[in-house]
Amino acid sequence: MKRTYYESPMFNGFQILGAFSPGNAGADNNPSDTPGTGGGAANAVPRIWSLAATWANGPWGVGLSYERHDQMGAGGTVDLDDKAWGISAAYTFGGNVKVGATYLDQEYQTGVATDLSRKTWTIGVDWKLQGPHSVQAQYAYADDCEGTGNIGGNGGCTGNIVAGVPIGGTGGDAFSLAYTYAFSKRTQVKVGYVRVNNDDATRSFRVGNSAALTRTGEETDGFAFHIGHRF
Repeated sequence: MKRTYYESPMFNGFQILGAFSPGNAGADNNPSDTPGTGGGAANAVPRIWSLAATWANGPWGVGLSYERHDQMGAGGTVDLDDKAWGISAAYTFGGNVKVGATYLDQEYQTGVATDLSRKTWTIGVDWKLQGPHSVQAQYAYADDCEGTGNIGGNGGCTGNIVAGVPIGGTGGDAFSLAYTYAFSKRTQVKVGYVRVNNDDATRSFRVGNSAALTRTGEETDGFAFHIGHRF
């Protein structure tokens, strides 16, 4: 995909960002720009639209974003579209403790007149201790999927309606804790731990790109070590 990107100047801490990415071929690998009719027919060329606004002033930081994926998959007689919007906010107390939170609302078109949605949120803190030491902690929560169909991958979604009856247990949560030591303004070392929990009716959530889970309700965890240097 090619990408066109725009980043506005800053106006008293306010900024607008936008991006547009057109695909080179449809989901069926046919480069036609004609909307698909399923089977071997051509699917429309996919496009991604992104728009965001941010504001940062003193201890405050706020962001609002929207993204739309057009014709991202071949779904029978339709080309499937996805969309999502999110909001984030952060506040720094005393210059040392930064608390932030995010909210994301996602919706996937899974077929003719069917869709699937999920809402997620996170809250985290970054605490700069004395000298080069700091600690970070985060909690993330994913609500049950709503709708019909299936979205695969890590954090994917399986429909919350079976035979017309809503079911639960398709969400999950995770928490992480990390310690950072700054050798200088350019070099840092971080060690962390993360635990991911699946609700009883799902196995969609796992740590990073680890192997897919085999049982619903399974829990995974992992340790991480990172060295960063800015040249």
